[in-house]
Amino acid sequence: MKSPATTDCANTPAIFSMRRSLCAALMLMASLGACEAQGNEGASGTESNATGASGTVDEASAGTQVESAQAGVGGGMVEVGEVSLPERARSVFRTTMRERCGAYGARYYQGDEAEMFARVTALDFNGDSRADYIIMAGELCLMAGETPGPIGNAGPENKFLVSTSDGSWTLVDGFAGWIAPEHIQRRGERHVLVLPGPAGMRDCGPYERTEWSWSGNEVVAVNYNSAGQQVDSEGCPVRR
Repeated sequence: MKSPATTDCANTPAIFSMRRSLCAALMLMASLGACEAQGNEGASGTESNATGASGTVDEASAGTQVESAQAGVGGGMVEVGEVSLPERARSVFRTTMRERCGAYGARYYQGDEAEMFARVTALDFNGDSRADYIIMAGELCLMAGETPGPIGNAGPENKFLVSTSDGSWTLVDGFAGWIAPEHIQRRGERHVLVLPGPAGMRDCGPYERTEWSWSGNEVVAVNYNSAGQQVDSEGCPVRR
């Protein structure tokens, strides 16, 4: 026979009925406690799994947003701003500059590439909803024994990477000058780069601004006076 101290209440003798009742109550309490613990553990595990799933989705979403912003491709208007130049566009820039420098016996200087590519301006010159880029570069072609000089007062040399129908870019020479995202304006489905005219007088007077825009097959610069007339580099109206 089992001792009255046993937890098997069903086999406890009748003379210990009071203890049997107490034993049954204790077992019920223990059973309820175990069920509550299991329920809490299950709920905690579910909450943990849900949080983990949410974290995975957020990371994937954030990565996609960063990639989209850098590539500037989304089927709509490209957002103007400073971005890091995508690796494929960097490759196009390097290859083209090596060819151009090598054409007259110089070498392509890559010393400032990391800084140059880290902050380029994205826009859409040709209206194809793919990002084009303005790259502010220093001296890129050096002859044997030459070292790069400081950037002049006019500003760095700006070059344009314009998207092509095959998903790549073509490198277009620009101008020396300081630019910022606020110099870019939207005209329909395209962007134009609007810069103030040079200081000082010209033969026919100063001109107000220069607009760099897409002509259909290239980026061109057009000058305008304060009356909105197209003028040449000396401020004289262009006859058509």
